[in-house]
Amino acid sequence: MAADGTGGDGASGQQRLLAQAFIGVTQPDVERVQTLLQELHQNQTDLVNTLAKENRELQNLPELQLILETMEKVPAYQNKAISLRRELGYIYQQTTSLMQRTQKLHRRCEENSERQAKEAAIQRRREQELLAKPAPGLVTAQGAEPSPPS
Repeated sequence: MAADGTGGDGASGQQRLLAQAFIGVTQPDVERVQTLLQELHQNQTDLVNTLAKENRELQNLPELQLILETMEKVPAYQNKAISLRRELGYIYQQTTSLMQRTQKLHRRCEENSERQAKEAAIQRRREQELLAKPAPGLVTAQGAEPSPPS
């Protein structure tokens, strides 16, 4: 018999005791981890099944085809919107330019009208100055006495 009372080789007995002690310490943790892994696996399986079911339901929706067709048209409508925006910008620029030109021509027209009115007034004044006026002290019509010069 061995001196330690194990009844055999002392080293192998100690290894057996250490192994049993190690297993005794780690076995509850290993069992807990194994249970958690089984739970996780079951939850993942449930999630995959749920997603597959939802995916099948979504693929069978009659509106899905309409939605997909509409989504395919989006880029074309975006291009149309961009094109319209450019065209409206061009039209706005042209309109602004024409409005400025109209205002400028209107101002010129008013200036021409004012200048013509001034010239007409000057011309009338000249014509009035050129009209014969009776000189002071001259006999007026019907034999009246001339008025004294002032």
